[in-house]
Order: sequence, then structure tokens, then C-alpha cells
Amino acid sequence: MASPPAAPLRLAPLAAALIASTLLAQEILIARLLSVTTWYSLGYLALSLGLLGMSVGALVVHVWPRGFSPERMSSSLTGALALASLLTCAVSVWLVRVPVVLDLTLLPQTLLSLLQLSIAIALPFAAGGAALAALLTRAQRPGLVYGADLAGSALGALLAAPAISLLGAPRALAATAVLPALAMLALAASRGARLKAALMVLLVLPPVLSQDALALRHVKGRPPQHGEAAAEGWNSISHVRVSHFRTAPPIYWAPLQDAPQTPASQAFLLIDGEAGTASCAFQDLRSDLDYLRYDLTSAAHWLRPPGRVLVIGVGGGRDVATALLYGHPSVTGVEVNPLILDMLRGPLLEHSPLARQPGVSLHAEDGRSWLARSPERFQVIVASLVDTWASTGMGAMTLTENSLYTREAWRLFLEKLQPEGIVSFSRWYDPERPLEVARMVALAAAALRDRGVSEPSRHLLLVARGELANLLVSPSPLRPEDVAVMRERAASGGLRLLLAPGAPPASPWLAAVAEARDDAKLEALAADAGVDLTASTDDRPFFFLQVPLSTWLSPSKIKELLVSGGGGMLRGNVVAVGAVAIAFGLAALLAVAWILPPLWRRKSTLAPLGRAGRLIIPAWFASLGLGFMLFEIATAQRLHLLLGDPTWALALTLAPLTLAAGLGATLSERLDPTSKRTLILLPGIAAGVIALWAAVPSGVISAVLARSFLERALICVLVAGLPGVVLGFLFPLGLRRVLAVAPEAAAWCWGVNGVLSVVGSGAAVFLSVSSGISATLACAAGVYGLLALVAPSMARLTARA
Repeated sequence: MASPPAAPLRLAPLAAALIASTLLAQEILIARLLSVTTWYSLGYLALSLGLLGMSVGALVVHVWPRGFSPERMSSSLTGALALASLLTCAVSVWLVRVPVVLDLTLLPQTLLSLLQLSIAIALPFAAGGAALAALLTRAQRPGLVYGADLAGSALGALLAAPAISLLGAPRALAATAVLPALAMLALAASRGARLKAALMVLLVLPPVLSQDALALRHVKGRPPQHGEAAAEGWNSISHVRVSHFRTAPPIYWAPLQDAPQTPASQAFLLIDGEAGTASCAFQDLRSDLDYLRYDLTSAAHWLRPPGRVLVIGVGGGRDVATALLYGHPSVTGVEVNPLILDMLRGPLLEHSPLARQPGVSLHAEDGRSWLARSPERFQVIVASLVDTWASTGMGAMTLTENSLYTREAWRLFLEKLQPEGIVSFSRWYDPERPLEVARMVALAAAALRDRGVSEPSRHLLLVARGELANLLVSPSPLRPEDVAVMRERAASGGLRLLLAPGAPPASPWLAAVAEARDDAKLEALAADAGVDLTASTDDRPFFFLQVPLSTWLSPSKIKELLVSGGGGMLRGNVVAVGAVAIAFGLAALLAVAWILPPLWRRKSTLAPLGRAGRLIIPAWFASLGLGFMLFEIATAQRLHLLLGDPTWALALTLAPLTLAAGLGATLSERLDPTSKRTLILLPGIAAGVIALWAAVPSGVISAVLARSFLERALICVLVAGLPGVVLGFLFPLGLRRVLAVAPEAAAWCWGVNGVLSVVGSGAAVFLSVSSGISATLACAAGVYGLLALVAPSMARLTARA
């Protein structure tokens, strides 16, 4: 009678699920944490370096088969899992305690800092990836283990966002160290091994349970604000820190010259350590907060009588309070971050009871999707300095608020106004180079032209004070009395009336932007400044990125922007793009350095494939890595637009795509690997499906935005999942053909796929920024289409099987 299988074999599926959950959750958690501790654009590093680490781990199993032989399997798995747990704890501490240097004028220090960060992030993934690859390739029931791997991956992606809200990103990341230790426990074959695993669990628990062990020691490279916070919290969108209420001169974004300076009680909310908003204390709103009337952000209320008001980006509630001061009977506030509304309804409520005011309703949702569903039309729509600088993990330049600054979004704003209503957007203004404001003017003019308006300048008022400009846009031509009121307020408040109907423009350059009828004219206006002024769209929603990638071909121009600041947000653009470029280069360099040398030493394993096979086979699997990442990241960027929540967009890309690709890989076992037709047909289907996704018009995206969050989430699951089934067929099918001819060449298949996955993640970011999300998807379709053309050669090379 056969003896029962050993414990490691019996519980391998459970261990695989735990490890896979760890790896996918860590990608999302590290991305969220990096958005707080360092420059927003580095969030995507979590995905790129996670792929690198897992590829290295899998490669170790392939190039060192003796280390994971049956007799050494138990000890090797124990060592890899223990290392994964310990490294995860170490990285959690590293990320909150060691600031990242991001100063392009100090390039050596920046390179060293980012290199250290990259290695630190990749190492836990390498240890966990090695353990997972060993289970997948050595287990007695690989199909069951593979299914558990996929289920665990999806579960880890979906649980990351709730874990952030429950524990905060640092402690949630440290908590994932418990999962490899539990996998050790599941695989333990002896009492001693179980004791070691239990001790490992106990070893990694203290930082998770401690409130202070993983407290942030730096934010954006600086120590956090001194003093005790009145409240602090995390969720899937951001980290929010609220100060105590203090009496001080009023906080204005742009005070009029006659603005009161009588001290007022205020608290300050800091979002991801960078974006700020104030909450104003009051008992009687009209007497205590009257000073808010003297801020330029209230300009729309000077022109329109009381009616319905929509505030997009509630923040600390200043715009809601201002609308009430002007007598509007109904004020609706929509805030994408539910944690901020929790603060307004919780710790801030006693001093600032905005949520209790008659006529006020607050909603936690992306402003654009809420407005798309609303049947109401508003007298005034206000959005003052709506920016969080919180990026998605997979988009780098794709910020939480990007969906508000697109041509399609502004068409919606104008559509939801009363015939003579006003939409008011405030942005930072540099009088010397008003480039951010110029792009906002271009955006408004483009949306008006889309409505059939031949003279957009008749519908625009642009007024500035200090470093802020307020743009007022109406679907109907502005009235002479509107201009008269604004002139009067400009005279009394020390404002600059930059653009107004029927008046010579104070800024001819901004007037030319407003009157430009197409992108060609805008590009001509922007050529001298070396910036992008074209109206951002849903396909290229990068309003805040004005430095085109072509500018990087001129080192003198980049140096000028770094030294002089470049006006407005230009210097930030340079730092953001430079940080992503350096991080991408380092990740690619590490991929080449860690993966290609061991493969090169095993180049003889490709000999059975012949001279042509030594090129075509690695190229085949490299293209699969590149195409998959182009599709994955572009899909995440587009789904973020639909959901409005960066972490859930990432989770609802990774989870269904992982499951679907796994389903395709499992179904591929039913296909004949010797079929030439199959090898040609599947890449062609993949190319066609992705091409259809690339060709989806913006009108469809806008229509989906009008659905509920649950409906949009289900659509995201289908969009990411259905193509994933087809994509999942290709790697295992090709691998089976190669293994039948050259079994030892498997390492090459995994290795080059990993290298190009890392390269593809960075390439997708830059391609979307420069050419648009649909162009990135089209390139992904092109890669798979090319594979369909190469498939006959691939089939001939492996036909000897």
C-alpha cells in the first residue's frame, strides 16, 4: 500500500495561494506607500520591480535545479519563504525611514538613492518568486497548484485596498510578511519545521501590531510636520493628516487686496504629504467665515444669483462654505476621497459643522462620474485647485484627478450647467510664463468649440491675483454686466483681468490660445516655450505634464527649467519625468544584469533549436512579455478613468487579468501543441481583441461613467479579463513546443520574458504620455500581430517535437 504524500506536497496549493497573495498585494501596497513617501511618479516602480524580482526568483529555480531537487526541496522552500518574510519587514521599515533623494541637479546622489530603493523593493519579490516557481514546477499536482496560485493572486489584489484602510499602507505591507511564514507552516513536514514556522510568524508580528514602529519618518523626502496630529488616516486613495485647530491669520489661496486679516480658527489637512486644504472653524457661518468672500476662488458667485451649486473636490470645505455665504440654497459637494469626508463628519465636525448645514449634501465619489449620473443642472460648478499628486501604481503620470482635466470632462461640465451658468476652475499662475493657465484656457476653448461655439473668447473670463488664476466659463456668451461686475471687483480687489469679452486682452498670448482653432495652432504657440498646450483628452489625460518628452533631447533646456524653475509646474514636470526615466533605466539595468548573465552561461541549452531558433525563440517570449505589459498598463490607465480610484483600478486590472490569463493557460493544456494553425491563430485573435479595445471611442467611456461604481467595476473586470483569457494561452503553448525539443531552454523562455516585462512596463508609461493610451494599446496589438506573422517560423523550428 502506497504511503500518503508528504506534507509539502499535500498542502502545496495552500502555500502557493499564500505566496501569490503576498506578491500581488505587495505590488499595490508599495505603489500606494511610494506615492506618499516620494515623488508621485515613482508609484509604478512597484509593478516593474515586482516583475523583475519574481522573474529573478523563477530563474533561480531553473538555473539551479539541484537546489530545488526533491531531497533539498523542503529546506530550500523554508529558506526562500523565511527570507521573503524578513525582507518584507525590512523593506517596510526602509520605505518609511529612509528618504529618497530626487534632485536632478545632484544626479550621482539621486542615482544611488534610486538604485538602493530599486534593489530593496525587488529582493522580497525574488525570494517569494523563487518559492512560488519551485512549487509550480516541482509539485505533484501542478494544475491544482497553478489554480491556487491564480486564486491567491486575485485575492491579494482585491484585499490590498481594504488592508490599507484598516492598517495603513506601511503596516499593511508589513502584514504581508505573515503570509510567507504561514506558507512555511503549511509546508512544514516535521514538528521542528512547524516550530520554526510558528517562530517566524511571531517574529514578523510586532511591527504589524505596533502603531509607532512603522510611523512615517519622511514624506516627499522631508520629515513630516512637527506636532501631534488631530487625526490621521489611510485609504486606497491617500494618506490624510489633520492638524489641530489653531487661531492664525486666515488662509487664502489668493486674497483680494482688501481681504480681512483678522485671525481665525483653522485646521489644515495634508494629503499624501504634499497637497493641502484648510478647514475653517465657525459657530455662525456668516459672521465667522465672511472673510472667504475675499478670496479669488469665489469669483463665480460674484456674477450669478443664488441657485444650485456643485463643488468638485470638497477638501476642508472652504468652497462649500463660500457658496453658503453667497446665499445659494443648495450646495452639493462631491469628494473623490471618502477619508476626507470622514474627517469632515468626524474629528472636524465639532469646530466646522459644514455637514450639518441646511441645503448641504456631500458625496464620496469621483466628481465626473457623479455628475454624469446626476439629472440636475447647476448655476455654478466650482473646482478650486483640485490636485492631490497621488498617482496610480501602474500609470506613473496618471494622477487621481486627471479625469477632471480632459476635453470630454469639460464638455460634461458645460452640459450640466444652466443656460447662463458658470464653471469655475482655479489653477496656479506664473505671470512670466502662465503655461498651466494657458493649457486650462485651451481646454475650455476646445470644449466650447465641441459644442459648436465659433468664438470661445466670448464665453471666457480669466482673472488673476498673485500666483492664482480663476477661469470662468459659460455655455452662453457672457453678458456685458458680467464684465462690468468683474471690472469693479478687479479695481477694488487688485485683480488682473487677463481675458474678458469685448475688452483688449491683458495677455495677448493667452488670447491667442483661446482663439486657436486646432492643435496645430496651439503647437505653434507652444513651440518657443517648449511645452505642450494642447487640450488633454481621455485618451491622453496628462494635463499636469506640460514638458514634452522631446524637450529631453535638449540638455540645455532641461537645465534651464531645473535652475530657473521654469514657471508654474514645469520644474515639477522635469523632476517627475526625470525620476521615472532614471527609475525605469535602473530597473531595466537590474533586469539585464541579474537575468541575462546566467542565461548567457547556459546558451548551449538553445543548441537543439538551431541557429535560427537561438534568435526566434527568445524573441518570441520576449515579445510576449512586452505585449502583455503594454496591454496591462494601458488598460489600467484607461480603467482608472472609469473608476476614479487609483488603487481599485490597479486591483481590478491585476485580479481579473491574472485569473483570466491563468484560465487561458489551463485551457491551453487541451490544445495540440504541434498544431501550426493554433500557434498562428491565437496571436492573431489577441491582436484583434486588443485592437478593438484600443479603438473604443471616447463617447463609450463617457457613457460608462454614468453607471454606478459597481456596474463600472464589473465592466472593468470584463475588459481586463476577457482579453486575458486569450493572452494566457500563448506563453504555455509556446513553452510546451520548446520543451519538447530543448527541455533545458525553459530558463531562456522565462528569463527574456521577465526582462522585456520590466522594459515593457516603462515603455508603456512613456508611450501613453507621448502618444496616448490607445496608441499604447495599438502597439500591444501590433506586437501580438507580429507574433502571428512569426508563428510559422516558430512552428517549423519546433516541429521536430
